[in-house]
Amino acid sequence: MSAGNATARETLARARDFGVPALDLGAFDLAASATGVVDEALGGKHGVLPLVRRGRRLHVAVTDPADTRALDEIKFRTGLDVEPVLVEADALAAAVGGRGAPGAAGGGAGGRRAPPRPPGPAQGQPAHAPK
Repeated sequence: MSAGNATARETLARARDFGVPALDLGAFDLAASATGVVDEALGGKHGVLPLVRRGRRLHVAVTDPADTRALDEIKFRTGLDVEPVLVEADALAAAVGGRGAPGAAGGGAGGRRAPPRPPGPAQGQPAHAPK
């Protein structure tokens, strides 16, 4: 058995233990995900990826469905009912790598992007505003 199969089996076993669905992120179309529903900073803070919004329900990819603090904060900020979907840690880290989420090794700054620069001449605005 390969390490990938062991990880997938462990994820499925954990999903059964927690009573939540599991998802293979490799089979999910990330372009269709509900990323605009959760602020990038909030998703990065908690290492979650919004997947699908259906009505008042938001399904988010997580590696720890017992992290109620993260789920509650997302619920509070979005006003939606948040449902965890368990995914493999390395797949989640790869999927959100450009969004600033903690890596699978546990919260390092590995995939964090620099904060956006304020608009300037290169973005079509004058360098100095009149006073």
